[in-house]
Amino acid sequence: MIYYVDFDRTIFDTKSFLEELYEILEEYHIPKEVFIKKSYDVEEFNPYKILNLLKDEYQFTSNLFLDIDRLIEKAKAFLYYDALVFVRDVKKKGNKLILLTRGDNDFQNDKIDHTGLRNIFDKVIITNDDKGNLDIDYHGIFIDDKIEELESILKRNPYKVFLIDHEHKYDKVNNKNINLIHSLDEVEILGN
Repeated sequence: MIYYVDFDRTIFDTKSFLEELYEILEEYHIPKEVFIKKSYDVEEFNPYKILNLLKDEYQFTSNLFLDIDRLIEKAKAFLYYDALVFVRDVKKKGNKLILLTRGDNDFQNDKIDHTGLRNIFDKVIITNDDKGNLDIDYHGIFIDDKIEELESILKRNPYKVFLIDHEHKYDKVNNKNINLIHSLDEVEILGN
């Protein structure tokens, strides 16, 4: 079986990561609201690209970039408690494991590399397109935190899809083909 696993908010605690990023920005007197608003001016979220857009408006030193580098270097600390066990168990049972994420290629690769998970995955796919539009084998299990992504995948007749909701935002999902889970422990790992 192929397991397609999303990165942000699925195995990586993006909320906690961003909270620390915003704390760093505040130290350099860059308001969180300004940074978030400016993030809409870049195609995909990348703090370095956003800061380059703010450099004329805010005076900051290269130390800000170094502090963000250090934050990214500790990406492994932002993995959800169940992420490492889950990906190892999927591989142990002989399954193929693909990291399927959306975002800025450079920024996503940096975070993934610093989690130490790249070598566990058989393949890493970073896209800017809907995940249901890719040229991949859809007969697999998909785990993502976004209903829209899972609905685009469902059009391709996957084996099973899971909406992971670490923050318990949902009590239920209206689409009966989407399985709601709150941790990766709830995903049955099939043997190959």
